Amino acid sequence: MLFRSRWLVGLALLTLAASAEELPILGLANVGLRVSNLEKARVFYRTVCGLDEALAIKAPDGAVQAAYFKVNDRQFVILEPGFPAEAAIALTHIAMKTEQIERLHGMMAKLGLNPTEIRTGADGNLVFSISQLPGQALDRLEFLQYVPGSLSEQTTGRFLSPRRISQHLEHAGIVVTDYAAAYNFYSKTLGFQDRYRRLTYDRRSVVLEQLRMPGPEVEFVELFNQTDLPGAVTRQR
Repeated sequence: MLFRSRWLVGLALLTLAASAEELPILGLANVGLRVSNLEKARVFYRTVCGLDEALAIKAPDGAVQAAYFKVNDRQFVILEPGFPAEAAIALTHIAMKTEQIERLHGMMAKLGLNPTEIRTGADGNLVFSISQLPGQALDRLEFLQYVPGSLSEQTTGRFLSPRRISQHLEHAGIVVTDYAAAYNFYSKTLGFQDRYRRLTYDRRSVVLEQLRMPGPEVEFVELFNQTDLPGAVTRQR
């Protein structure tokens, strides 16, 4: 009877694991950075990083709202003006790409993450976001599906400078102020897989956690643990 009970428990766990669907994520699409001086930031990414500015989204008054610097045909670094002097964290969002946005949206809703409605973004692609991000200094996660004819798709094969510092956006780092909450969100809720963990010298706490997102690309989010450090997160830190 004891053997049978253990067998049944094991079968139940296997069934549960098999029923857990992997999110239809294909990797990183873009990261957003808010900058205090857009023109200086443009010069840095163009001259130091060697990235071409592929497109600029403008407000009705002609002011640039977002400048897209191209890593490859499916990955961008987006600069947005308006970073105040008193702010510490420049990263606004991380966007992950999918080819099944409606299915992904439904799965996020079932996870209780309250995704926004799917909409057409300023660049012409389909996008939705979630902002319930425990323990993280991050405005939102975006999920994006590229659409034929969108502004970013119109740059395909162009703005690919041979000088660019990298041709692949492999990971995006997130400052976390509650490591356990952030880790559980990515590992248990979203199903990202542990890849690498850096510990303090005394091996008592995590400094950095790297988690691989679902999909064919080998791409990651990295959690920079600030949980136990005193005071607020500052630019100097």
